[in-house]
Amino acid sequence: MGGFMVHLGSRGLFVPSDPQLREGALAAHPWFGGGAASPQWGETRWGTLPSPMSASTSPALPTPPTSLIGREREVALVEQILNWPAVSLLTLTGPGGVGKTRLALEAARVLAPRFPGGVLFVPLAPLERAEQVMPAVARALGLQPSARDVVEVVGEALAERQLLLVLDNFEHVQDAAPDLGRLLALAQGSTLLVTSRERLRLYGEHEFPVPPLGLPRPDDPVGDAVRLFLDRARAARPGLTLDEGEGQLIEDICRGLDGLPLALELAAARVRVLGLGALRDRLRDRLSLLTGGARDLPQRQQTLRAAIDWSFALLDEAERRLLARLGVFVGGFTLEAAGAVCRGEEEDVLGGLASLVDKSLVQGEARGPDTRYRLLETVREYALEQLRRGGEEEAVHAAHLKFFRERLRALRRHIEGHDQPDLLTTAGSVAELEAEWPNLLAALAHAQETRDEAALADLALHLAPLASSHLDPTAAARLRGALSAVPATSAAAGWWWYVLAFLAYRGGHLAQGQACAARCVEVFGALGDEQGLAYGLQIRAYATLPTDPAGAAADLARSLAWARPHGDSLVGAMCLSMQAMLALSGGKRDVARGLLREAIALTEEVSNHIGRGWAELILASVELTDGNSQGAQALLLNVVRVGAALHTTDLQVGGLGGVAALLVSLGRPAQALRHWAASGALAAARNYDPTLVQSLFAPWLAPLLSRGHEPELARALQEGQAADPEALMATLLAAGLPEERPAPTPGRDPAAFTLTPREREVLSLLSQGLSNKQIAARLGTGVYTVTDQVKAVLGKLGVNNRAAATRYALEHGLS
Repeated sequence: MGGFMVHLGSRGLFVPSDPQLREGALAAHPWFGGGAASPQWGETRWGTLPSPMSASTSPALPTPPTSLIGREREVALVEQILNWPAVSLLTLTGPGGVGKTRLALEAARVLAPRFPGGVLFVPLAPLERAEQVMPAVARALGLQPSARDVVEVVGEALAERQLLLVLDNFEHVQDAAPDLGRLLALAQGSTLLVTSRERLRLYGEHEFPVPPLGLPRPDDPVGDAVRLFLDRARAARPGLTLDEGEGQLIEDICRGLDGLPLALELAAARVRVLGLGALRDRLRDRLSLLTGGARDLPQRQQTLRAAIDWSFALLDEAERRLLARLGVFVGGFTLEAAGAVCRGEEEDVLGGLASLVDKSLVQGEARGPDTRYRLLETVREYALEQLRRGGEEEAVHAAHLKFFRERLRALRRHIEGHDQPDLLTTAGSVAELEAEWPNLLAALAHAQETRDEAALADLALHLAPLASSHLDPTAAARLRGALSAVPATSAAAGWWWYVLAFLAYRGGHLAQGQACAARCVEVFGALGDEQGLAYGLQIRAYATLPTDPAGAAADLARSLAWARPHGDSLVGAMCLSMQAMLALSGGKRDVARGLLREAIALTEEVSNHIGRGWAELILASVELTDGNSQGAQALLLNVVRVGAALHTTDLQVGGLGGVAALLVSLGRPAQALRHWAASGALAAARNYDPTLVQSLFAPWLAPLLSRGHEPELARALQEGQAADPEALMATLLAAGLPEERPAPTPGRDPAAFTLTPREREVLSLLSQGLSNKQIAARLGTGVYTVTDQVKAVLGKLGVNNRAAATRYALEHGLS
């Protein structure tokens, strides 16, 4: 048999003369077959081989076996970015399992007609070394081997071609990035689309972070994550539907998995053996649960753990320690918190955090001037496993508890008005408290597990005064567990009874609130703790006010007797405001006015915006009764302003209810009912009992509500129930009280006949406060196009600003 010998690296290859035998010999050699054993291009010692692939052809794009769900917006954005003349390298980044490869393939399929030189897809996952990347590209192009520099050879081949080169899974061969920079300089007509868990850090690189699939939201009640889960689950359970019961379970599963496509697909496969309820409950151990992916997928995609293992293996030792420690945070964290909790003797938290963000293991989200970070729940569970294995679990949890005890103390001072914070500063503290609520619960859980009585008492002391406005009532069951970790007669137990009393009161469970408050008073009375007793008497008065006004008055007087000399403006102002409520119920408006003015003066001493808002809300009802509509309006708009800024439910509900009463006094019945219905809908959505705040203004609305069957008023009630209360408050603050509009002609909705479907969509987004750029991004169109559409909407509606258009949308149910 004739032939010749060539030397490829350290291996020789005999090439037969017979064409069929030659093809088999070439295919068997790892240099041509690819994989880990492929030598560098420059290792060819002499001679060249005929190319196994013509340079004018390229492999077809892989065809995924399942349909792509969602990603329309992302595909459109990738297409748009690659259409910019300045973009020659776009890197799709994101955590493992987020769907970077699927997005890249779909984008390449859509973009193929725009690249005369074709589309070339090169998978890099099988490679082990960075120096194998350019030879793999060369092989895919069908180039002949050469002793010359492979980058130059590929660059020359692509110099005259407008080609889209897709490099998939680049994260483990990052050292090859400079070669890509050189290639782009040589082949300026070509474009690179790269998928990687980490950006390449090349000059001129554009990054596109691939987000998880969208979860249900108002403008998309189903959500792409649910659509993907349902589509894949039906392969195992064909009869699965989104009925009321199963739909909620599916949404819970998708939220628990952060909308991560790989996790959703693995979970969907489990419905063959698990019910949806059992699947949701087992997500606490998702890394063990979500296995068994398709056998024809890469091994790293067959289990959720393997997907994260792939990323974890690429970290250095310091990054691994930092990621493990970050697992203690729940719901996100700040750089300050990470520095306080995760710093070791030699750790650079800022640098390490930046690297983990770059590697897509930590998500960063800008919020105003600051950035908040979080781990996807799948990554967080993996990090906690590593923390346990490293033996640092107790120390890091203790540091987490210490930090949030101190942070809670500072937040309480700001929210109560100490240090004279302005409304914006207070709003920032309230927003931080709400953002850190999951971390506070985690700190509380650790204090319970370790039975740290001092920490539990401290958490309760600073959490208790905030319970009325800022804690989720559904957390009561978790908070009640703190009682079992402290002595029944301790101050810590007294404060936890106080918290539980306030939560019960907020939810309208007055009997339960009275019982918890009684235990609070009993504990603090036995201890001789005057501060705790004053707080307990205050909340007991709130809970007993509807059934025992005299008893409530006595409790308020005792609480106020402590607050005044001790300078506690929070308790003092609230007691005075509640005493004013009692005076009003007895028809003593002048007495009530005097008490409220004293309450307002107390709140001004320390800039207590919440206490002032409560006093002004009650004072507005006094002014309204006295016929002072102008004074009532000024007070109510300030209540709405404070409630909206601080996201305080009672002030928001009361402010909208008060505006409704004011509109009645001004002869605007339909507008009044819209605001009243919106007030009630907001209370229901927040699980808040509005009886107290709405009782201030209910007499004004009663006559109208009795006529609620009339067509115009019935329509107003329906519009109010469907309205966005936040948008309604924003309109009040931007444009003042709404003018009453004549009822539309029966059977004819003006907007339906004057606006096109796209203009109605633009109006809906505009009424949500989105800018023209944000609307364009949501609709996947150009900013100039949206600008023209907004102008057309304003013209057709006969208004000259966005606030008026928002008001129109709210009034006609178009928001």
